[in-house]
Amino acid sequence: MSKRAERRREQEAARRKRRLAFIAIVAVAAIAIVAILIRQGAPAGVTGQVVVPTPIDAPSAQGTAMGDPNAPVRIDEFSDYQCPYCRQFQETTLPQLAANEIADGKVYFVYHPFSFIGQESRDAANAAFCAGDQGKFFEYSETLFANQAGENVGAFSQSRLQAFGEALGLDMATFNTCLSETQHQNEVNQEYAKGVAAGVQSTPSFLINGKLVKGALAYDQFQSEIQLALIQSQPSPTP
Repeated sequence: MSKRAERRREQEAARRKRRLAFIAIVAVAAIAIVAILIRQGAPAGVTGQVVVPTPIDAPSAQGTAMGDPNAPVRIDEFSDYQCPYCRQFQETTLPQLAANEIADGKVYFVYHPFSFIGQESRDAANAAFCAGDQGKFFEYSETLFANQAGENVGAFSQSRLQAFGEALGLDMATFNTCLSETQHQNEVNQEYAKGVAAGVQSTPSFLINGKLVKGALAYDQFQSEIQLALIQSQPSPTP
């Protein structure tokens, strides 16, 4: 074999090795991306199994509120169902507040959907109100947060919202009518307007006895704010 032919053969072999190496790199990258998407609950999974979390104990739940309406401290939460920080508050801080300050009669808690991220936020809020008609507002809200998959990617499509209702055992004929006719659209709009009037610009935001507090604060930070509100709610001593 001539040196030229041998060189061509070596060059071809080197090119094949480079192609195989490139294919291997692409395959590894694709597997890694798929794994990340699965862990993050990416759009590819929004038609999958419905996650139904264990419901928190919502003391004296009534509509969108829980606790004693005459409690000395009132907390109004403004939240978007597609907001990941709202989910963080829902899953980490609210259960502790419900089990302690709300259950103890210190705090009256009211949830307000502040639906600003997109249409799916508004559809989800309407669906939560529809579930509330059947006494399951908080259970449905928790299910919405547990099934987040990004913003406006189909996680809260009509079929998914219906699937959440089925998973919670709602009367589906009534729920589907409420959903398709957007029977609570006025409430959704009104809740958003309340937040704007209160100065809400991001979610989650809270009014603690009227004081605007921003962000998914840790439980101990809420305790400090509640303690301050309790002190301020005490009548001033008479001279």
